[in-house]
Amino acid sequence: ASAGVAYEISGTQVLRTAVGFDDWTPVPGLAPGAGLGEIALHGKAVWIVTGGGPGASSLVTSSNGASWRTLPDPCIGLGAEWTLGGVAPVDSTRIFLLCVGNPGAGSESKHVLFSTDAGAHATPAKSDAPRGGDTDAGDFAAASVSVVAIAARSGASWVYRSADGGNSWQTPLHVGDGGAGYFDLGFTTSAQGVVVYGQPAGPVSSKLLMTRDAGATWVPVGF
Repeated sequence: ASAGVAYEISGTQVLRTAVGFDDWTPVPGLAPGAGLGEIALHGKAVWIVTGGGPGASSLVTSSNGASWRTLPDPCIGLGAEWTLGGVAPVDSTRIFLLCVGNPGAGSESKHVLFSTDAGAHATPAKSDAPRGGDTDAGDFAAASVSVVAIAARSGASWVYRSADGGNSWQTPLHVGDGGAGYFDLGFTTSAQGVVVYGQPAGPVSSKLLMTRDAGATWVPVGF
């Protein structure tokens, strides 16, 4: 949800409603399609990742939720084995893009790109993030044009963080827990962010963690 509008993916359609109302309808001007992935929002700007496997992803975007355009897979420049995994907006035009590839044994390659024109063009960072763990929608977030973070899980759970736009990486959170996972990673300001550890029905007690230094350190929130 953003700017008073909530979006969701239902099957092959993208639906939306005004916040506070249960009036979900298909988004006008956006044709149904298979392989819909993550929705990312900032203000009225919208980005939708469409799947299809390596070399077959695309990025559907709108600056206002009314007119739409489909951009080619920004990850194809990295090689045929890469696919688009997520979008992390900084604002309505500056975004990070997450490319994933070469999966195997609970790990995958992860590389970020940065765009200043809402995804029409993107520049790759200088290095991959750590391979440990797989990523899903909601596992990718940006605090600023410098700070970007990725949550991953397999036999363990990680949050990887870069403070230089993806050129180098640190691991502020790592638990050898069998893959309980970190979920709903997000930043509310350039310094403050949250992530949920575990799930209510999972094997470990879930908790909310908060950062006040742009993801460098995290502490549990008491209730």
